[in-house]
Amino acid sequence: MDVYMEVTFDQLARVGQGEVLARWFREAQTRFFSVIADSETTDKGEIFSRASVAADMDGPSLRVGQVGKNWKKFEVQLTPFPWWADLDYVTGDVTLGWARSVQSTYEGYCNAVVGLLLGAEKRANGTYCATLVEFLRVALDEVNPAFGRIEQDLSFERANLDIALHRRLRRSLRESRDHLRGYAWVTVCPQELIERLGGCEALVASNAFYRVISLLAGGALLQASETLPGYSDEVMQKVFEALAPVLPAGAPQPDPAHPHARFVAQDAGLLR
Repeated sequence: MDVYMEVTFDQLARVGQGEVLARWFREAQTRFFSVIADSETTDKGEIFSRASVAADMDGPSLRVGQVGKNWKKFEVQLTPFPWWADLDYVTGDVTLGWARSVQSTYEGYCNAVVGLLLGAEKRANGTYCATLVEFLRVALDEVNPAFGRIEQDLSFERANLDIALHRRLRRSLRESRDHLRGYAWVTVCPQELIERLGGCEALVASNAFYRVISLLAGGALLQASETLPGYSDEVMQKVFEALAPVLPAGAPQPDPAHPHARFVAQDAGLLR
């Protein structure tokens, strides 16, 4: 199993998009990969780190090794908000984790999708889970993101309701501040939808969440349970009911291609 984090932010983010990317990568390295950031690859398959940045979709990419020692070179390339950036930490043929960013433009609406993949060995440890949430808070505190999530074993860019409602990614991204794209163990909700839900105080009062953490620039992190394994079907049902007023309507259906997509099999539109 893997722990997967993903956040999308758009032109309504309240700081420069390149600045957001730099903070995401910097926090990921500092909190999760600092011990191996300066390691080098060897013929014995020892740990190594590498990074790459592509200024545009078709252009050449800059590649650096020993990311810790070459961090400034990497970070400078993030400032103009590149199309693609990638940070990998590997031992032999096994990926320990990665931090990743993809810029997408749909009908003139610019989005960045940033992801972080980590091993899930400590997913039942409350202290470790708190570290995951704190990483997300620090990385996003000045942003008001359009959407985000932390969960286990779900595909890059597609949230559970994108999959279960067969929503096209283009539409889902475009409507991020009108409809919450999904829900998970930790859900990142934009300020526009927090207000429609009655504010963070109302979400705390719903008793559907273990923690509700306000972000300084707007929006909130909604943590459903203390640990990832604690996100049971019963807990997920409470989260669904609390967020139903801002979820897209429609009857969700399982997709055999995405067996790890967890959702409540109810139409959120019927609960409004």
